Amino acid sequence: MNKKDLIELKLRCLYYGIYINEETMNKLQKVDTHFVQGIFSYHIQDITYKIPHEFIMETGIVTQIRYNTESPCEIIYEEEKFFIKDKEKNIKVNIKFPRAPKFYEKLTSDGTKMYKVIQLAGKDCLKIYTSNYCEFEKLKSVCKFCTVDSSRRLQDVVYNKNLKQIVETFKEAKEEGYYGHVMITAGTYPTEDRGLVFISEVLNEIRKETGLDKIYGSVSTVPPKDMKYIETIYNAGIEYLTFNLEVYDEKLFKKYCPGKDKYIGREHYFKCYERAVEIFGAGKVRSNFVAGIEPLDSLIEGFEVLAKMGVVPTVTMLSLNEKNQENMGKDFKLPDIEYYKELYKNLELIYRKYNMKPAWCEKCRTTSLEHEGKYFL
Repeated sequence: MNKKDLIELKLRCLYYGIYINEETMNKLQKVDTHFVQGIFSYHIQDITYKIPHEFIMETGIVTQIRYNTESPCEIIYEEEKFFIKDKEKNIKVNIKFPRAPKFYEKLTSDGTKMYKVIQLAGKDCLKIYTSNYCEFEKLKSVCKFCTVDSSRRLQDVVYNKNLKQIVETFKEAKEEGYYGHVMITAGTYPTEDRGLVFISEVLNEIRKETGLDKIYGSVSTVPPKDMKYIETIYNAGIEYLTFNLEVYDEKLFKKYCPGKDKYIGREHYFKCYERAVEIFGAGKVRSNFVAGIEPLDSLIEGFEVLAKMGVVPTVTMLSLNEKNQENMGKDFKLPDIEYYKELYKNLELIYRKYNMKPAWCEKCRTTSLEHEGKYFL
């Protein structure tokens, strides 16, 4: 099967989700892979089983699993092998699952299992959620599309990690060869610095304990109230800084991101982008968008505006479940799949125009096709 067909299959799996029957589900429980639920859940329907977060197709294409009993895409088990099958396209592709790292079962000095502190994505991306807390939940102004609430039942993690837990786990993961880059997410702290001071302490301690000069990867949080903390996090040695605007259209941003709109402000995002680019440099600052919320023209405009500023636009494909569908509104519907093909095509053109590289790497970007836009041109 050619690469373009596999890329389209990944898109369909993300768009429609993936069905797994009970017999196959039982087989999956015995696979040597990682089952830890991160901060967000992308499952379209409720699920009681723990299932792998991702699978790997031919040519190394890594795809997230979004459970949906009504999807035409299904993971099946035949002749002692797993396959992804698309019934509508009459495609069947052999798949495998990334192996569970050894550090998952090791303990920190306070007796915490390390998988509860840092999770692995793809081949060598270490996902560090310093806190799974969002202040906008307390303020009853959480983003309408957010799935943190939906994922809590499946989570088996430490909600607020301390510095020692993170550093010890990182060192162990690095020694096992799993550090290629990091994705550090701060949650949403009710502080002036929005967690950047604590993350800076973590990064500085990691560098001290490992001898690393820089930490490859990104810190993702909401913009700090005082922009002086952007320099604080830069001095801690992180490669990229990410402030996720999520929705570009001003009215839709207000509607779907009420907490970010009221307590941070869209204008403050852009001021922080400008300052971050001054400090980190063009192409070293990022903003993610949730693709599927706003009209395509608006989203592409947002890509262009930010790229012109030196900010790399990225996307995560929106997934609707019962909870966030209720929050978004019963009349809200995802655009058709052609919307996403056009989106990725235009994102690729903007990357080329501004000489930008996609965020993350192909081996860990399971929720998007930023690397594969050229296949939609």
